[in-house]
Amino acid sequence: MMTEMPIEDQFGDEPADRLPETEGDWNLIKRVTDHFDSIFGPAEMVYHEEQSHVVHIDMHLYPKAPIDGFHTIVTTGLAERPMNVPDEVPDPDQYRYAELVLHLPEEWPMEWEELKKPENWWPLNALYSLAKLPHERESWVWGGHTLRSNANLDPYSHDTQLCAALVCPSYLLPDGGESITMPDGREVVFLTLAFLYREELEFCMENYSDAFLDLVQQSGLSPIDFFVLDKDRPNLCLPKN
Repeated sequence: MMTEMPIEDQFGDEPADRLPETEGDWNLIKRVTDHFDSIFGPAEMVYHEEQSHVVHIDMHLYPKAPIDGFHTIVTTGLAERPMNVPDEVPDPDQYRYAELVLHLPEEWPMEWEELKKPENWWPLNALYSLAKLPHERESWVWGGHTLRSNANLDPYSHDTQLCAALVCPSYLLPDGGESITMPDGREVVFLTLAFLYREELEFCMENYSDAFLDLVQQSGLSPIDFFVLDKDRPNLCLPKN
């Protein structure tokens, strides 16, 4: 469930051009940003969390991909501490460290005064909330897990019916780009947030996420069509007439 907070309480009045070296796990931040710099070029800005508890979460905005034109946002901070993976999960150590990735379309407003409006900020708030949740709840997040907008599954915004999110492998990163190994041995996996309609969430809950991703492939949607946020994309689980 999303944690709603005033934007300025989370990240201050406007994004920083560079990250203060005194906050968060600097080795983690450096390794993640170096990795994404090598894929997308230097980050355009950092949304720096001003009030940290449990872990320090920042969101790094990367410019439009040169060919496909989408923006990429990656968290740092989720992998500061190991997640609490249940003992019954086979080989739980491979699931303890992750960071989250979000892809937004080229036309998404990125100027701060526009971005912080509720109808534009909600996907970043979902990303931020999910990055905090495992450590706040002493739990874990991995591919196949879902996040609801709220208990009532209300749409994230007045201009979309999307109301949930699915954690997925990072299909839009290049081969070999889906993880990094830290000098201390932490294997940090990058997981992507994709947004769902109510009926799609229900399908995932009844049939598991792999079946839903098969449905995405069968629908003819390309990975970019599905993983780059589209507030009006077709609902893949509406009843057929």
